[in-house]
Amino acid sequence: MIWMAVLIVVVVPLAIWRVLVQEEALEARQRSPMGWIRRLWGKPGPNRRHCHRYRATVPLTYRVVNAAPKPVATSQTRDISFGGLGIVLYEKLPIGTTLELTLQGSPSTGLVVVQGVVQWVREVPQQTSDPRRQFWAGVQLLHTGMTSIEHLRALLEQISPDGRRARV
Repeated sequence: MIWMAVLIVVVVPLAIWRVLVQEEALEARQRSPMGWIRRLWGKPGPNRRHCHRYRATVPLTYRVVNAAPKPVATSQTRDISFGGLGIVLYEKLPIGTTLELTLQGSPSTGLVVVQGVVQWVREVPQQTSDPRRQFWAGVQLLHTGMTSIEHLRALLEQISPDGRRARV
């Protein structure tokens, strides 16, 4: 009789507790571990950029730096900021490729020549109007000289909807 009481009072609750712990562990393994990513990235949200980005279509030409003689390709921006820009490409460039970009601003700003590094590339779904493969690429700008910085600042001030001074 004592064994029956011990079984009911001690063993059954331990067995129930073990099943619950195993189920919780299994459920935790199936969830994606996002806690450390949130701590690493700081504030959650889709936009972690340091500079304000303007949606603008600016014609540009680019060439790959330190590559075999490659022709200059034409493109346009999707958006632009002081720290980088999004461009439309008709070729898939590897991440880490260094580009020399020539942005064609207004007559007052002239040509803005900067260098940048491809940070990401995504393929765009094909459109019926244009059968070529298109890619969107994010390019981080490398500011190598004060002249390019001032020309880029002038271009951003023209693109800015309220004409305010572009923040660096």
